[in-house]
Amino acid sequence: MTKKKLIAASLLVICVGFISGYSFGRSNLYGLYPSFNKMTPTKPFSKDSYWAKNYKMEVEEYIDAAKQYVEAANNDILTINVEINNAIRKANNVVDEYNNWVRYGY
Repeated sequence: MTKKKLIAASLLVICVGFISGYSFGRSNLYGLYPSFNKMTPTKPFSKDSYWAKNYKMEVEEYIDAAKQYVEAANNDILTINVEINNAIRKANNVVDEYNNWVRYGY
């Protein structure tokens, strides 16, 4: 197997590892990714209008917080995908530069 094929195969294995999803291996995150941990609303003991209104408000706030968490997590995913693509592009540039050096001496 030529050096070019070996390097290309190595990059492919690395890329598949990144794309395959969650891993218990190495991570660039320091610590765990923050979980959604908003306190769950508790239903009131009575159907009194005050408590019913309060409960509805708490449920709406909980849903809004969940939506904000999901939006932020999706933004994190987009940022991570951009950085993955940048790393792949940079690694491919290094491989191309190395292959040109091996073939042509520059």
